[in-house]
Formats: sequence, structure tokens, C-alpha cells
Amino acid sequence: MMRVMARHRLMITHPLGGCPIGSDRTPGAIDEYGRVFDGGGAKLTDTHDGLFVVDGSAIPGALAVNPTLTITPRR
Repeated sequence: MMRVMARHRLMITHPLGGCPIGSDRTPGAIDEYGRVFDGGGAKLTDTHDGLFVVDGSAIPGALAVNPTLTITPRR
């Protein structure tokens, strides 16, 4: 197993938090619809066209149940 692991990069992510929801880019990274704020936009509420956060990073903290099955895409 160690030989197999040596050929691959291990990436560990935290499934919750990281993209706080805010009314503009000052307190948040995304708005209430998951649109990503544009840091270089003229207004604090400008967002990037077509760029959305749709994973657990918008969830601010622990939930009563594990959200993995909700977040994981299906084929």
C-alpha cells in the first residue's frame, strides 16, 4: 500500500466552511445564492458571471447529520 500511496498525492479537505455567505464581499466570499463575489468589481456586491459554490464550504459549521451524501455528486 505504501508503494501505491507514494505515486499519488494525498489531498485532505475540510468539507464545511471556508466560503462564508455575506451580503457583499466584505463579510463573505459568496452571496445567498452561491455566487462568488468579484474582488475587483466596481460594487461590493458584484459577482463573477457563472461562478457558483455548490459544495459544503458554504455550510458554516457542523450539522446534526453528516452531509457527505448530500454533497457527493452522483453518476
